[in-house]
Amino acid sequence: MCEINLRRRPTAGSRSFGTIPALRQCVNVSGKHKERHRHNKRKNMTNELLRHAVATIDYRFQKSIANSNETFGGFKIGKDTRTPTEIVNHMFDLLRKTKIFITEGRFDNIAPTRLDFNSEIERFHLELSNLDNAFSKNELDITYSKRLLQGPLSDVMCHIGQISMLSGLNGNRIQAEDYSSAIISPGNFN
Repeated sequence: MCEINLRRRPTAGSRSFGTIPALRQCVNVSGKHKERHRHNKRKNMTNELLRHAVATIDYRFQKSIANSNETFGGFKIGKDTRTPTEIVNHMFDLLRKTKIFITEGRFDNIAPTRLDFNSEIERFHLELSNLDNAFSKNELDITYSKRLLQGPLSDVMCHIGQISMLSGLNGNRIQAEDYSSAIISPGNFN
């Protein structure tokens, strides 16, 4: 069983998902079933919930940037706040690091270059698709799946809320809808 302290806080300067060796044991990178994890695996249908979370992120992100004007990427509400472009860059970085860890079993600490807003959006969409593909090909231990949901995927969702708020402050109010009724389809990225 993967023993990972879910309450562990990163040490100063650390931005990792926890102890890398412990997490490596929870990721079935090669696609081969590891005997010692058999008792901890539940029918995960190849990460169906994680893939649905990624598709939900895509849907909510599309809503948050819909009808934004050409200056929205540089919109700033204070000197110490991020612009929408910087937020999307950070969200891309979270997804990229998650995908690299799942597919290669290593943590990449290299910060991505900053692009203009539209290029950041395109790159973010591509990385959503790449992460979904990684989830479809690498069955993950349920403990690790929970960590991904409560860590980087929830972080990205929070940042989408920030973009939605900034969009409203920039004069582009997000239309209300029942998000629980939205048609969300994993593997379908625009």
